[in-house]
Amino acid sequence: MSGGKILLAYVTGSLLLIYGFLKFESQISNTIMSMAVLLESTFLTTSYVVTKKYNVDKSMRSILIFNIFSTCCLPVLLYLLKNPLTNSFVNKERILNTIRSDGLVSLSFDVGGYVFLLYQALGVITIFAFMLFTLIGTVHILSKFSIRKSIYKSLAMVI
Repeated sequence: MSGGKILLAYVTGSLLLIYGFLKFESQISNTIMSMAVLLESTFLTTSYVVTKKYNVDKSMRSILIFNIFSTCCLPVLLYLLKNPLTNSFVNKERILNTIRSDGLVSLSFDVGGYVFLLYQALGVITIFAFMLFTLIGTVHILSKFSIRKSIYKSLAMVI
């Protein structure tokens, strides 16, 4: 693949990503908020139960620390998604109406809006990545201690 084709694929993909972000921004924000609350409460409950009932080794501790960091970062990232530090003057509704009337390529002419909206869309992907890693860590912790608990029960039955 040549450099021109890669650049064209990047620009096309980023334009589609931005359009999807603009079109479904409220649904994305509501989904992220509800998933974050559910995931954070599940993780905090799991971590409390695990640290109180079991001896946590070094690998588990690192997973718990990363999940705590991720849990603390989610509200900050959600706030920054809704209230950006810079370029809050970008009118998303106007840009979405321009895309609908003039086509998707019209977004590439507004470089400031394009870069800002791409930054916001990549922020949403980052939030989903934090939530996915937190979910995987929580499931890993739950599965490890569930397996350990079932092994102890089966050993107790043998003895």
